[in-house]
Amino acid sequence: MSNSFQKVKMRDVAQRAGVSPAAVSRYVNGTGYLSCEMQCKIQHAIDELNYLPDEDHPSRFPRWKVFGILLPPFSGAHFYSELGAQFEVNANRAGFHSLAFHLDFGTHTILDLLKEVTKERLAGIFMVSFPHMEFTEEEVDFIANSSIPILYLSEFITPYPTLNCILLKNAEAAAEAVRHLAAAGCRRLAFLGPPAAINKASAQRGAGFLAQAARLGLPYAKVFEVELGRQIEPELGRRAAQNAFSDEPNIDGLLCWSDVFAAGALWHLRQSGRAVPGQVRVVTFNNEYSPYLCPPVTALYLDPAEVTQRAVEQLCRLQNPAERMITKQIAIQPALIVRPSTLQSW
Repeated sequence: MSNSFQKVKMRDVAQRAGVSPAAVSRYVNGTGYLSCEMQCKIQHAIDELNYLPDEDHPSRFPRWKVFGILLPPFSGAHFYSELGAQFEVNANRAGFHSLAFHLDFGTHTILDLLKEVTKERLAGIFMVSFPHMEFTEEEVDFIANSSIPILYLSEFITPYPTLNCILLKNAEAAAEAVRHLAAAGCRRLAFLGPPAAINKASAQRGAGFLAQAARLGLPYAKVFEVELGRQIEPELGRRAAQNAFSDEPNIDGLLCWSDVFAAGALWHLRQSGRAVPGQVRVVTFNNEYSPYLCPPVTALYLDPAEVTQRAVEQLCRLQNPAERMITKQIAIQPALIVRPSTLQSW
């Protein structure tokens, strides 16, 4: 008598999906990468056949309840530590654990690091910081087709339409800062930051700054760049401000790439006898130190809680193979927090 129950094998899934058994193995084991279309076919076949791996198969172990976050090597930057902490909070709320990886993108390629991380049994990966100005074609292909969903925090000038990302609206935030300074009466503005050629955020912010100044018809708006050293320190902002006021002594509004730059710019303004906000108004990106400067500086603040909430929502969505065929780029713009550095008096 034949047994009415016959265990579904991996080759049965492959036949139903119209793919090779090796492709099903890669999907089940979470190794290598497959196109989203192929992953969707395999998952549909698994659901239709009610396929379950053997009890001792690695894919039966808990593996889909951990999200990884890729952070830069420890630098003491509060934003990244807060991002990691908030990512854990939001992952836990969604029923997932989190695992932080502190990776050195300076000595390894993105592709090599991603290949290592995707060997872990993760449900999804969120990349939050990397110095590269663009992805290679091979990196784009790997991220788009990874068996583990990969999401990244994008500051690229031109985003990649085939990749899921949280898109930072740096240019729009810079434009908002220019409108704020202009509304306060500023007409001669300078942007202080690192070279746009090597820093994505500076490139976006400088471009947004210049474009909005042109739209408003301001008589003077110029970008002043200083090379970054091994550490980001106020001296860089001081040098950038010194260069700006040497070029135009009547500047009455500054937009700084970071609050560390703003600290150095305030130092130069005090040394040169220029009052803030009486003679010069100052806005900065980042909010780590700006509340504690003298005067407290108006800041464009990117909330780590909002960023990581959106990231976890997207990684949860991407657990569905059908959803992985739909690319979403979620835009977030830093919020303007007004402080005494741009008020009429302080």
